Amino acid sequence: MIYIAIAFAIAVILTIVSEGAHYAFRWYEVSNRNYDKKDTWFSAIWADNASPVRSFFMECFYSWLYTATVIVHAIFIKPLRWLRNDPPAPVNKDKPLVVLIHGYMASENHFWLMKKRFYDNDIENVVTFGYDRKKLTVESAAEKLHDMILRIKSETGVKETVLVGHSAGGLIAYKYAMEYGEGEVRAVVALAAPFRGSRLTVLSLTPFARNLHPSNPMFAEMISTKINAPLLSVFSKYDQLVLPYTNCEHPFADENAEISGTGHSGFYFSRNAFNIMAEWLKKRVL
Repeated sequence: MIYIAIAFAIAVILTIVSEGAHYAFRWYEVSNRNYDKKDTWFSAIWADNASPVRSFFMECFYSWLYTATVIVHAIFIKPLRWLRNDPPAPVNKDKPLVVLIHGYMASENHFWLMKKRFYDNDIENVVTFGYDRKKLTVESAAEKLHDMILRIKSETGVKETVLVGHSAGGLIAYKYAMEYGEGEVRAVVALAAPFRGSRLTVLSLTPFARNLHPSNPMFAEMISTKINAPLLSVFSKYDQLVLPYTNCEHPFADENAEISGTGHSGFYFSRNAFNIMAEWLKKRVL
């Protein structure tokens, strides 16, 4: 028991240190972009009823939950093969297929709570899409997503899709709608998707992450192209990975919704983010 407690304490400490480093970069970027000599670091972190502080600790909790999801799946669920990527049965052919697309360093398993909330809200036909990170490009992932959707549609008879993507998953969803979505995609929901890239990627170690720099021509194409489907972009003012966070705004979005109380990873678990998305989908699509 003591070893479990020690492991838990180490995980908490590492999470706080890691998120502290991320938020330090965020603070540096924001400070250089919006300099005001009247502001100090102390006044800034306690602004808006200590919203930055609360968001930091909530993101620490979400990041710990994010890591715990990986560990639990690797140790318990994956060996027992409890998870499947098949659409739920029976499939309601009159409702669209809802496809959840994870971010770059995440996996399909991180959607466990979001999937439960969808079903609790009577939103049917929810599936997840996973991809190999080793040779990932937004274009190749969109193509594989197209193959998966064609297969599921041929097996179930469902005709339309709703795409929900987190971070890079949002970029994949938008690219899919650009290339394959004509008359078939009912809506796209982007959660913390960097439509203009992120300045933090200059510190990235992998080719895909470095390609998310704002200088990538892909982003100019995305923000200048309007898809033939409603778009909701939800993002957090305290996102520590997309810098600046306003890079998540899309000029052709039907709604750009800014929230607080979470950082980047928290979108998998944030009830506020889910409620905004579910309400928007029910009003417009489902």
